[in-house]
Amino acid sequence: MPKQFQCPTCAAPLSFEGKPLIDCTYCGGTIIAPADLAKSRGISKEKVEAVNSIVKTFFSSAEAEWKEGSWVIDLRSDSKKAQQDLGKAFSQIQKGHHENAVSVFTQSFGVKSKDAEKIVDAIGHGKGFDANALRIYPEVRRKSTNEFAWVVKLVIFGVAAIFVVPFLIGLIMILAILLGN
Repeated sequence: MPKQFQCPTCAAPLSFEGKPLIDCTYCGGTIIAPADLAKSRGISKEKVEAVNSIVKTFFSSAEAEWKEGSWVIDLRSDSKKAQQDLGKAFSQIQKGHHENAVSVFTQSFGVKSKDAEKIVDAIGHGKGFDANALRIYPEVRRKSTNEFAWVVKLVIFGVAAIFVVPFLIGLIMILAILLGN
């Protein structure tokens, strides 16, 4: 029987059925299984720590937040694809398809093959790993900085127009006066 717990974001009831990622249908968040529930299903503390280390490594603080003993991944950001890729990797590991999981990490997260093997091994065998030692290309996982670029450009154009237009009008008036005399 699935264990019940509350979504750390919206307090909606959720069921833990042994999967490392749980989607909240109420708020759209994705929750990494709470450590105490994972232990109750025979998932080692080390495996939970390995998952936590992966979340810290591949998601920015704007995308993943630690709330009430669980990682909550914000699916309203660009992290949706990353969350799906991470879920795909976990699924491949659970099925014993470690080569496929390594491929997901290398293709989706920009991780070197050797480091992807370490991650997959750590998750598969419940071992810890040093996420800081991984050679990861952070630009692969970071949110786009162009998200509000059009707003910034509009503000800059507006500010420029406020100062430039009166200057040009004044200049034209001065030229008209000078040329009119």
